[in-house]
Amino acid sequence: MPGAMRVQRALCGAVRSTLRPRVGAQLRAGASMTQERSPASPFPAPHLPADAAAKEPVPQRADPDMSIFSPTEEHQALREMVRSFTEAEVEPQAIEFNRAETMNLPLFQKLGELGLLGVTVPEEYGGSGMDATAAVIVHEELASSDPAFCLAYLAHSMLFVNNLARNGSEAQKRQWLPAAVDGSKLCGMPLG
Repeated sequence: MPGAMRVQRALCGAVRSTLRPRVGAQLRAGASMTQERSPASPFPAPHLPADAAAKEPVPQRADPDMSIFSPTEEHQALREMVRSFTEAEVEPQAIEFNRAETMNLPLFQKLGELGLLGVTVPEEYGGSGMDATAAVIVHEELASSDPAFCLAYLAHSMLFVNNLARNGSEAQKRQWLPAAVDGSKLCGMPLG
């Protein structure tokens, strides 16, 4: 089953099928995904030249319940899905595996079943075709329970999978990405 289908089912299909084409079309048309800062925000607004605001208006969020941490409904659904998975599956095993200094490979492979190991990989290679914000959401939720497990996820899904998807040859992508994305191969990237 392609990775996008796994995530699509996990995200309740309707959200993904209605938002992905719309968001993708907006991005291809050059729309900005920036949001206007709330007046109650504790962060200062960035300094912009006086004429910058006149050039391009800042789009308003369609849903005021969305936040910078989950800017779209798709991101919010992803956060809720990964949070539920983390609470049900990751949290109960964290202390045991961390004390033993071992990795829970069957649990890691479940991330592949959910489509999370290739969250930023194009769908044509079995990935979910999501963006960097989605990857950050997955990292946040996993790290909230088991930072060591999250680090294994980072090494596999970002250092290897995402890097290969962005920089590999077509032959390399076809050879390695499907197994890395579905979790049947555990991968990393040597640093040195």
